[in-house]
Amino acid sequence: MPTARARRTIVVFLIILTIIVVARVASSAEGGTLPPDPAPATGAEAPRPPDRTGLFNRARVALFDPEGKAAPALRALGIQSESFSAFEGLALYRGDLIVIGPGGFARGREALGPILAARARSGMHILLLEQPSLPGTLSEDLRLWPSFARSADSTALFAAHHPVLRGVPPGSRAAGLAGAPRVRPLLPPAHGNFRVIAGIRTRSGTSWQEGVTLLEVPIGEGLVLAAQESLCEDFDLDQGARTVLANAIAYLLGGRPELKRTFMYGGSPDDLPACLAPLSPSAASAPRDLEGVEALLVPGDWRAPRLSGTPGLPPLAAVARFLREGGTVVLLNPQPMSGDYLRAVTGFPVHFESTSPFRPHLDPDAALFEGISFDDLDPLWREGRPEFRLRSAEAGTTITPVVLAPGIAQYRVGLGTLVALTLPDASDCAAPRTSSLLARLLTNLGVPLDHRPGIDPEAVSRLDE
Repeated sequence: MPTARARRTIVVFLIILTIIVVARVASSAEGGTLPPDPAPATGAEAPRPPDRTGLFNRARVALFDPEGKAAPALRALGIQSESFSAFEGLALYRGDLIVIGPGGFARGREALGPILAARARSGMHILLLEQPSLPGTLSEDLRLWPSFARSADSTALFAAHHPVLRGVPPGSRAAGLAGAPRVRPLLPPAHGNFRVIAGIRTRSGTSWQEGVTLLEVPIGEGLVLAAQESLCEDFDLDQGARTVLANAIAYLLGGRPELKRTFMYGGSPDDLPACLAPLSPSAASAPRDLEGVEALLVPGDWRAPRLSGTPGLPPLAAVARFLREGGTVVLLNPQPMSGDYLRAVTGFPVHFESTSPFRPHLDPDAALFEGISFDDLDPLWREGRPEFRLRSAEAGTTITPVVLAPGIAQYRVGLGTLVALTLPDASDCAAPRTSSLLARLLTNLGVPLDHRPGIDPEAVSRLDE
C-alpha cells in the first residue's frame, strides 16, 4: 500500500503527463508542430527578408529598359513601374526613383547622361543596372574599367553593414563574384562621399586592381547607385541577387543616411592640413558653444596650438567635454611637439610609439573600414614614424581602442569617438589611390565632402567605353 506522499507524487506526475499530451494534440490540431531542437547556426543562413509590400506598392518608379531585362524583376518585387520607351521623357519625371535597365546607355543614347545628371542634381535617386557601357556625360566618378580580368587569387570586398547587403550571407556574396563577369566593374572614385558597397580585387603584378560592382555616388542633391552585378540576369536563380535588388530599391526609396554636421577647429580651411584641400571637407568654424556640432575636425600638427587663441573658437576643455559626451573628434596629423595641446583636446595623456607594429582593427565590426581593405592603408604607412596613442589618466575612465593601424588610431572615449589620422604629404594626396582612401575614411566618419555635381547638360560628346 503506497504511502500518502507516494500517492501525491504519482498524481503530480499524471497531471504533468496529461498537460503534455493535451499540448501536443492542440498543436497538431492547429496544423503546427512542436519546435524542433535548434540546429547549429551556419554562415550560409540568411534572415527572413523584411516585408516591403507597402513601400513598393506606393513607390512611383520610372523604368527605361530597352532590353526588357529589368521589368520582370521589378514586377516580381511588386513594383508597378512606369515604363518609358524614349529616355527623353525622364527629364520631366516627378516620381521617387528612376531605374535604368541593362543596355540603357548604348551608343547613340549619350544624351541620357546629362538628363540623369540634371535629375540627380535636383534630388532624384537613380538605379543603374548592369551597364556594359557608361557615358562620360553622366558623372566623372562613374567610369568602367577598360578591361578587368579576375584571377584565382581574386578577393571580394564588402561593406558588410550597408543596407543594400542586409540579409545576404557572406558566402552568397563571394559566390556571386566568383564567376565570369557579364559586365565590367567600375573604377573606384577619388572624391566625394561615395561608398564602395561591393567589389573585387585581383592581382596585377605587384599591386592590386580594384573593380567596384556596387557603388553609391552622390550627385548634387541626389544619389546614383550603380550595380554592375548580375541582379536582373540572376534574379530567378539566385536568392542573393533578389535580396540585393530589393534592398537597393528600398534604400533609394528610403533616402540616404545623413552625414554629420561637421565643423572645424580653426578660423579658415587653411588651418586644416593641405592634404585635405582636394577633398574640400564642408566644415565651417566651430561655434564657441559647440551647439549643433556632431563632428569636429581638429588639426594636431606643430601649428595647431596657436588655434586655441583664435577668437570665437571654443576652449579646448569644451572640446574634450564634447568628445566624452558623445561627439566625434577627427584629429588630423597629431605630432609629438604638440603633446600638451593634444592632451587638452582629448582630455587624457597622449604618447607616441615609434615602433608600433601593424595591428589590424581590434573591433571586427569597426565601421571605419567599411568598403576598405587593409591593402588600401599602404599610403598611410611610413617606417619609423611615431604613432599617436591615448592612455587613460585614471582608473575607471572609459577609453577603448577600436582601431590601431599605421596612420590611424580610433578610440571610444566615454560616449564619443576619437579618430587620429596621420595624413600623407600633400604631394601624395592627389594620387587617385590615396585620395580615394581618404574620401572613404572621412565618409565612414560622417564628414561631408564636396562632390562633383555631374556633367553639364551641354557636354554630350564623350562616351566612355
